Amino acid sequence: MPSSRRVRAPVAPISARSGPEVPSGPTRSKTSARKTKATGLDPRVNPDDFLGYTMVRLGHVISRRFEATLAAHGLTPRQFAVLAHLIRDPGLGAGALARLVLITPQSMGTLLDEVERAGLVVRTPAARGHRRETALTDIGRARLAAAAPAVVAFETEITAMLSAADRVVTNRALHTMLNELLAADDE
Repeated sequence: MPSSRRVRAPVAPISARSGPEVPSGPTRSKTSARKTKATGLDPRVNPDDFLGYTMVRLGHVISRRFEATLAAHGLTPRQFAVLAHLIRDPGLGAGALARLVLITPQSMGTLLDEVERAGLVVRTPAARGHRRETALTDIGRARLAAAAPAVVAFETEITAMLSAADRVVTNRALHTMLNELLAADDE
């Protein structure tokens, strides 16, 4: 039985392309010239030439697959991130977790309520002038341990086309971009 999965032609990186992406000169229509003036973008430009757009597309594909991987273990990506940060750094408060997971403190409060109700974490009562600390429960540790092999397999799958050196360089470059953009958001 033929697969129903759509096959897409790979997009060659800009440096691998030969010749102009689109025709130039008299083949441009007046309509496309008007669009250029209105948007500031040349209508002949391929959106795949924009790194940011490519990253958004890649992020969407990876996000869907990561959600499915974690759903099989009863977790969402944000819940996984909270558990993974807490196993690494027990006792983090909601504010620190929110910054690490890239959500608002209010959203983190809701997320922590969810994982606490599920028995994955426990929070200490807040003493006057002190923050509430959050720690994994045995159930939370077990859930994270059960999901870990699937997360490692997922990571291997999505980076299989990269050499070990390319994975390191790519991860470093993405973290540089992420840190710079987050720092700019804080200004």
